[in-house]
Amino acid sequence: MKKQICIIAGSGNLPEYAVDEAIYGNLNFSVYFLEEKNIRLAGKLKKNGISFQVVHTGQFDEILKKLKNEKTDEVLIVGKIEKEKILKGIKFSLKTLRLLKQIRNWNDKSIFQLIASEFQKANITILRQDHFLKSLTLNPGIYSRKKPSKTDMENIGYGMEFAKKIAAQDIGQTVVVAAKMLLAVEAIEGTNEAIKRGGHYAHKKTTAVCKAMRKNQDTRFDVPTVGVDTVEIMHQSGCQILAVEAKRTFVMDRELFLKKINHYKMVFVAV
Repeated sequence: MKKQICIIAGSGNLPEYAVDEAIYGNLNFSVYFLEEKNIRLAGKLKKNGISFQVVHTGQFDEILKKLKNEKTDEVLIVGKIEKEKILKGIKFSLKTLRLLKQIRNWNDKSIFQLIASEFQKANITILRQDHFLKSLTLNPGIYSRKKPSKTDMENIGYGMEFAKKIAAQDIGQTVVVAAKMLLAVEAIEGTNEAIKRGGHYAHKKTTAVCKAMRKNQDTRFDVPTVGVDTVEIMHQSGCQILAVEAKRTFVMDRELFLKKINHYKMVFVAV
């Protein structure tokens, strides 16, 4: 018998890639939308006869109960889960609140460990995003027509070093640097806002956006991701270089992404 898989879909475009992979692989799966459904993706699921429903982040016990009732073997958790909603007063069930009291803090790593533990108790395997969506990663190389100078590569090296450091501290995954100077560090506001802030302070100096993951990143829950939106925000903010980790970063809409990179005469490197 085929394993029953559930794709738990956060916001953004990544869940659609996961659904496409599942359809292409003829997998037996359903989809849970977190908080609200993606209308376009819901239409695709309906067209292919795939079941879906909306569940709520604060009702983790109910999500787990549904998965067990549906005899789910594996789950794939993809898409952005807005941590800011927690601060805005998301409604938690009593059972979920009791679970959350077990963790030391509300950092991503602590929350992920709790979720993983509860799924393990229910005999449900959480799939690694970077295995399921391996086609979205890149080998090392320079992918832009414009090649980085020696100074650019020094800035990239400087930026990647700090990106790894903040990732290791569970702060964020992205930094913005210019002239070997740290201009912005990503935190709860997300990549795009960090890029805007860094660009504001660059004063037309050649500016690099560097994204990395921590050394022992749990790729069941989070993989650094860039896409067309990243490039557009960089262009608007005056940033000219994008560097990511090879084989450890998702690049979405690759063809259009690279077309935009080259149109804006940016440098793009997977290191």
